[in-house]
Amino acid sequence: MPYCTQADIEDRIGAELLQGLCVTEPTTLLFSNKDEIISRTVARAISDACAFMDRFLAVRYAVPILPPIPYSIKEHAICISIYFLHMGADSVTALIRAQHRDDIAWLMTVADGTIELD
Repeated sequence: MPYCTQADIEDRIGAELLQGLCVTEPTTLLFSNKDEIISRTVARAISDACAFMDRFLAVRYAVPILPPIPYSIKEHAICISIYFLHMGADSVTALIRAQHRDDIAWLMTVADGTIELD
């Protein structure tokens, strides 16, 4: 089970930005369903984010983390998914990169036992 959903990501960044991150070539819309492109792209970003997180979480916890998903896991999964969406659209900003570094630092503190999952 994923640690966040497309709705979580859309709530965080808005539908317009989400579409901009997922539909990067205008001609794509001529041949494909926009919503399908967005759904597939977001599902891949979420899957990649969860797998990335699980590498750290597996040091101390059985993965994948089962429901109910702790709030902190969900929040970091959203941020990491957004980072992967920006990577795919080749639009990573300094702010997005800094957030990703913070997410990794948090995951490392979970892995080393400094922070327990809530």
